[in-house]
Amino acid sequence: MPMRNWLRPPRNLLVLFLGTTLVLTVGLGWLGWRLQQQDRAVGAQRVRDRLDSAADLVAAEMRQTLTAAEAQLTLLSTLSASRLLDSASAYAETLGDDALVVVFQPGAVDAYPSHRLLSYPAVPRPTEPTTDAFAAGEALEFRAGDFESAITEFQRLADSSDSSGSNAAQTRAGALLRLARNQRKAGHPEAALATYASLGDIRQVRFGGQPADLVALRARCDLLAELGRHAKLKEEAERLDADLHSGRWQLDRATYLHFALETLRWVVDDAASLEDLARVRPGPQSLAVGVAWVWERWQQDRHSKEDQLGGRRSIWSDDRSVLLLWRGGPDRLVALVGGPGFVERHLLGPLQARLERQGIGVALDDAEGRSVLFEVSETQAEDVLRTMAVTGLPWTLRVVDADPTAATAQPPSR
Repeated sequence: MPMRNWLRPPRNLLVLFLGTTLVLTVGLGWLGWRLQQQDRAVGAQRVRDRLDSAADLVAAEMRQTLTAAEAQLTLLSTLSASRLLDSASAYAETLGDDALVVVFQPGAVDAYPSHRLLSYPAVPRPTEPTTDAFAAGEALEFRAGDFESAITEFQRLADSSDSSGSNAAQTRAGALLRLARNQRKAGHPEAALATYASLGDIRQVRFGGQPADLVALRARCDLLAELGRHAKLKEEAERLDADLHSGRWQLDRATYLHFALETLRWVVDDAASLEDLARVRPGPQSLAVGVAWVWERWQQDRHSKEDQLGGRRSIWSDDRSVLLLWRGGPDRLVALVGGPGFVERHLLGPLQARLERQGIGVALDDAEGRSVLFEVSETQAEDVLRTMAVTGLPWTLRVVDADPTAATAQPPSR
């Protein structure tokens, strides 16, 4: 046998060596993969623990804030009428610009601050001018068609009623309205415009449930449109529009929308702008819709045997959510009505810095699954849900891992 064959390693030993090496390589790879999987599982569990802790924290803090607000509403519902105005106004000032406090009493609704509520579920119905005082002038107007004589009669009545007192104001307002109408019929538009201006100075008088000064402003715009005086019309219409959106009048929803949409036609120059404004303008009405919802609920509950009434709810209006809190009894109910800004500022605001440090995102959904605050993308798979039944909140709470690099961070401390 040649010497080189003695020095060559046996073939089966080489195969055994290669096999052993392969097994060790595969084993080490499998162990590495298992360690990687375990690391991922540990990281995922840390994320889950962090989200669970954050969800419990957010739910507890939000629940505490709502409870404190409801306690304030309960206190307001028990105050005397003399103290209620100042206390409700002061509390409302702390809420922000998309929330208000509303006091419901039988036949009356008062908002604080009043300019944030543009329409009311119930409006005052003061005594309107009796028609007996205007019978002589209306006979001249409608039966005889004698507009000039009717003008003289209504002018006399308006002048004789120019004194203090609610009855005098009602009679004067009714006389001025009829005087302007006859001046228009008789072809005296300038005189009619001046009469409507005088009528616009009278407050606390209503025609068919509509404030006299609102009727006067609208009539001036209508007459200016007839006369083709577009520059003056736009000026007057913008004034009327500003008054409508300042909460100057207590109007029911139908009346408010009627005047608001009619005024828009005078304010804007083309149909496209009108459609754009019509889409934007309903936003402030979401608070009014919330107020109407609580009013209707109170009308149902106040006839029950319950002495203490209250609740919390989130509703949807004009593509936005509205938070409703209410407390009180059958004779007086006080509500807090707030938009998304109120929820973000007062309920999540105190937690925002802490959540950002922990890489936590929070979203709220209403009972129908609509996003109330902060939409969360479907790619953010790591999340924790807390239902309304669990938290007692009027929303489903969703907490997500907004910062995947924070997987090793410690859970937020309470």
